[in-house]
Amino acid sequence: MIILKSLEDYQYQLASYIKSLRLEESKHTQKSKALQCGIAFATYVKLENTGKGSIEMLLKVMSTYGLLSKIDELTKIIEPSPSEKFFKNTTNRKKRVRHALKDKNDD
Repeated sequence: MIILKSLEDYQYQLASYIKSLRLEESKHTQKSKALQCGIAFATYVKLENTGKGSIEMLLKVMSTYGLLSKIDELTKIIEPSPSEKFFKNTTNRKKRVRHALKDKNDD
């Protein structure tokens, strides 16, 4: 049986993960972590409590924990490799046919 999560489930899971990382360090309050990330305190609290925020804010937080390599792993899934892009663009090219010129020559 497959149970699909909603976007809100993923947001709360991410928020919980960010909070647990901060609490593991135990030297940071939400306010000090927000300062370290370079984002507003209210924005950090919202991100940590609800998972809501911009991608930019998430990246700033992840960078302070040294987790940007996780984003690299995700983008590898999303973006095809350069060789895949090359072969995909060259294998199925269709030639353009100008039907209007053919009709004029028939007259």
